[in-house]
Amino acid sequence: MFYLRELLKFSAKNVVLSVFFLFSTVLTITIFSNYSHLELTIKKQIPKFENEHYFNVVVDKKISLSSLKRKVEGLPGVKNLEVLADKKITSTLDRIAQEFSIDEQLKSEMSGLRSFKLSLQENVSKKSIELIREYLTRISGKQEIILGAIKKKVVDDKVIKRFLVHVKKWPIQILSLISIVLFLTTLL
Repeated sequence: MFYLRELLKFSAKNVVLSVFFLFSTVLTITIFSNYSHLELTIKKQIPKFENEHYFNVVVDKKISLSSLKRKVEGLPGVKNLEVLADKKITSTLDRIAQEFSIDEQLKSEMSGLRSFKLSLQENVSKKSIELIREYLTRISGKQEIILGAIKKKVVDDKVIKRFLVHVKKWPIQILSLISIVLFLTTLL
């Protein structure tokens, strides 16, 4: 009873420190009890900061995108294949048709096309990119595919990129460290 009474006296005298102590204790317990869930949540929230090679591909609708996706995603150097939505393609096609005064017949032929973005890994070589492009042309048919230019999205801010890459690798460890430091500072 003596220790409880002394703790209450101390808490009454140091309200801010007591609230801070309670908050840091609950935070630390919450972090360690929900470790894996919090790690996944934090990793999803941090954006990608990797350099990325990609190019756009337009194919005829008679080509099966699921089959093409399955064949291409297994290639070394390919990160993923993202199919663009039909609404986005239609709106882009309408805008192009208005800008260049395209007649309805050509517009209807162009509406029979599908588009996707092929993202490549950061360290892929030029030779590998050319091999991937040749393979796409071969499995789709030369007349049925249009390959866009190879583009490279680069993140230039190296300090922020390095920091966020480390945060993405160890998100929960960093949060746990901050929580423990807060907890220990309230004890001192």
